Parts: sequence; structure tokens; C-alpha cells
Amino acid sequence: MAGDAELKLASDVDLPEEVIPLLNLSPAGIKERNEVLKNNTEVQRWRNEGSKKYPKITRARAIDVHEHPQSKPYGIRSQLWFQVPMEKYLIGKETTIEEVIKNQSTEDEWIESRFRRYNVRATPIAWDDETQRASKEGLGITSNDYIAWLCKKYPDVFPTGWACVDPHKGKLALLELERSIKELGLVGVKFQQAAQQFVPSEKQWYPLWDLCQDLGIPVQFHCGYTGVGGGPPGGTGVNPIHYTNPYWLDFICSDFPNLTVIGCHPAWPYEEIALAICLHKGNFFREISGQMPRYFDPHLVREMNTRMKHKYMFGAEVPVFQMDEIFRQHAELEYRPGVWSKVMYENTERVLGITREPAKDKPEWASQRNLKLKRWFDRSEEDYWKLEGVEFVD
Repeated sequence: MAGDAELKLASDVDLPEEVIPLLNLSPAGIKERNEVLKNNTEVQRWRNEGSKKYPKITRARAIDVHEHPQSKPYGIRSQLWFQVPMEKYLIGKETTIEEVIKNQSTEDEWIESRFRRYNVRATPIAWDDETQRASKEGLGITSNDYIAWLCKKYPDVFPTGWACVDPHKGKLALLELERSIKELGLVGVKFQQAAQQFVPSEKQWYPLWDLCQDLGIPVQFHCGYTGVGGGPPGGTGVNPIHYTNPYWLDFICSDFPNLTVIGCHPAWPYEEIALAICLHKGNFFREISGQMPRYFDPHLVREMNTRMKHKYMFGAEVPVFQMDEIFRQHAELEYRPGVWSKVMYENTERVLGITREPAKDKPEWASQRNLKLKRWFDRSEEDYWKLEGVEFVD
């Protein structure tokens, strides 16, 4: 590991220029860097360094399949109810809702500081827990239309994105999911069962998985522990140990063999269950966002580096996981030759059809469409969005 011996990097490891000097940091150097990251967001560091603009991406070094927008004005609003405890849980930072809102980046700043700077393409994710939390907290959702618009505005960075529907909405969820794929051109759908409060293997949700299989789209499910709600007494009502046990996904993989199921995140405390499903079910894959690589379960690292190297996809999660540090810690895992490129982009290209080259994007995706979107904003803001080139329908 860093600070103990020289890292041995395979020939296919492609690191951002900023990361290379950070390899082999001493323990004291790592501690100092952690303080910098704790006290400065990714976009704050970028601003402090001159707010440099970067070329549009033509051939990315990685494809990040799991990104939650947290930019203003619309990316952050659905997640404000858990943002303060999450920052304390993840990086030990004491903050307030007002500070979170104040420190949010604009969409352009988010794109430059996180993706173009490090030459990473990504797929943004919508968020809909309206019946469980959003309506109770007086918040909105991060709509599928907004995700489609992000893909349309930044096609070099976002080739496509992930829809999200609230399964408790029943038939409306089915209709919205189908619209998101057929009209908005999103690649698949993602669920956060702990926040949305449902067990995916219960038969009442099977019409959703049947529709996904018919549409030929992949489904992402949160696996294992979640920082959502973590820290305060009662965990703000979130129950990750029950709803996000990957055990339930084994039944979906069996009952829907033509459905591509993706387990999001390292699945602690159920990592061995997730590994067993991944080994047994040919239609189950993993992505590794939401946890810094230094904390990956040794079993996960071993399997990702050997017999399951074709099953894992790179992901980052939210901006509190800063991209250059993610790359640095991935380098510490010392992938075997050929594994880095599989995890960073080759598996994603094969499993999802998402390429690291914008010129090869599919024409049916949102970034290639002349979209007419449902409003996700206040009517008083229509003039602004018209300037942004948004066509909208009631």
C-alpha cells in the first residue's frame, strides 16, 4: 500500500496527471491530503486553482455508471433531507442545509471540475422517493426529464442517464418508466430501496421487472449499507439492513433471466452474498461506487481482480467522493494486467453499450434527441429555460 512500498501499476492503468504525484504518499501525506479534501469540495478546489476550462471529451479514460447530480438549481433539491448527516458520516464534516445549498456548484462547474478535468464520462441518475420522503419533507424529486436535459446539454460527458420511478405509484410508475425509455431515451432505471422502502423480490413489484425485461433495459439496485440517513438517532427512518440486502436480487435474476441486474456499490455487510449471486447468475453484474476503494472488502478486490473481472463496472457516486482521490485509491489496489481497463470502461461498453467515445453514442439516447420535456421547474423560470433551449410540454 501507499507509503510502504512503491506501487506496481499494470501497463493499462491510465491516471489523470494530477493523481500521479499523489502515488506513494507517506501516512503523514495521506493525513494532510484527507484534511484538504474534508475542508474543500471538488468544485472549491477547482475554483481555487483558477476555474480552468477543459476540452470536451473525445475518448474518456473511464465511464462512471453511477452519478447523482448535486448541482444547483435542481440536482440537489431531492436529496437535501439527508445531505447534512451524510457529509458528517462520510467525511466528518459538520455543516448545515444553508451551507450545503450555498456551496453547491452550478451545472457547468460540476461538469468542468469533476468530469472534463479528469476525462471521465458518466451516467447521471434521477431520484424519486416522493410517496415516502419527498412529499413529507416538502421537497421535489430529481426528475427523469431533468436527467434527459443534462444528457442533451452535455453529450460529451453524459451519453445517457438512468431513470428513477417511485414503485409505490403503481401504474403511474410503469407509465413513467416506459416514457423515460421510449421518449426520453434513458438507458435504464435505478432504485434506492432503503429510501423508497420496498423489498424488490415481493411479487407486487414484479410488473416493473417484467416491463424492464420487455423493454430490454438494465436495472440498478442499491446493495448493502447506505450513507442515506446515516448517523442521527433512528437513521432518519431509513432501514438499509433489510431493504438493500442483495439476497432479494437473487430471486429477480432467477425469475427474469433476460433482465440485466446491476448491484450498486460494495454490498457490506452482505458482500459474500453479492459475490455468490454474481458468480451464480450470468445476468447479475456489479458497480463499485459509493465507497472509497481503501475500504473495499478483500473478497471483493480478489474476485474483481481474478475470476469476476468481467462483471465489475466503475462508478463514483456523489461529489463528496472526489474523483482524483477515487483514482488514487484504485491505483493502490494494484490491479492485475488487463483488469483496470475492464473495470474502468470495457465491461461497461460490453454490458451497457455505453462507449467512452461520444462519436459512437447511440442515436436513441437523450443526448441525440430533440427532446420535449415535462416541466421540472417553476413557471416563473420559463424564460431562463427557453434560453437554455428547453422545449417543454404540460
